[in-house]
Amino acid sequence: MLQHYILISVLFFLNSSNIEYDIVEIYKVITPDDGTIVLTTFNDVEEAELILVPMNIDPGNYSVRVTRKAKDLYSIDGYNIFIKTRFCQEFFVNTDVQLKISSFTGETKGKILIK
Repeated sequence: MLQHYILISVLFFLNSSNIEYDIVEIYKVITPDDGTIVLTTFNDVEEAELILVPMNIDPGNYSVRVTRKAKDLYSIDGYNIFIKTRFCQEFFVNTDVQLKISSFTGETKGKILIK
């Protein structure tokens, strides 16, 4: 009986606490014309699907939905905005999250919180 109580308590704690990750950059999306190419860091030429340009968002709390696009890169669904995180390996697909944007500059721009 005590084991069940401890297990339920641990599960409740895990489910009720927020998990958070740093947001290191915020990008606006530019959709290039067909045939646009880019030169990568490794001197490879590739066709550009999207161009992500750093942007600022006013500090505040935002309730949004996000979808994972690549390692540490998530699109904000319904907007032409992406966020880059640090060490976030969550596989979100149209998932409700909170963005706490705190700064335009510095090593982190804010936090992404998952409940």
